[in-house]
Amino acid sequence: MEGSGHGGFNPNHLTEQQQMQFAEATLGEECKNFIQSNVGRYIQGRAKMELEECKSGLLNLERLDPDFDVRYEQLRQKAGCALLFTQWMIEAITDGEAAYQQLQQQDGEEVL
Repeated sequence: MEGSGHGGFNPNHLTEQQQMQFAEATLGEECKNFIQSNVGRYIQGRAKMELEECKSGLLNLERLDPDFDVRYEQLRQKAGCALLFTQWMIEAITDGEAAYQQLQQQDGEEVL
């Protein structure tokens, strides 16, 4: 894509479907760049730490504790947020790579 690391594609000459694929590929590339940045590595590290803290907290949670249900739900929600960040980044990168491959395949078919 022009300007985003995927050379050769001009978004002005693409069909509507290809423009959507181009946008998805660009977003995936931006997410990959973000994860590799200092801020991205920091957030990814924080997400991993949150998951470890939640796992430890759940393992040490006492069933007889009167606040068990509240504490369990807090830990579950905290872990869920950390997992969502990782899941969203992986999905965006994977979907972007697939969209780019589809664009390349379509571009190759047009040349034939």
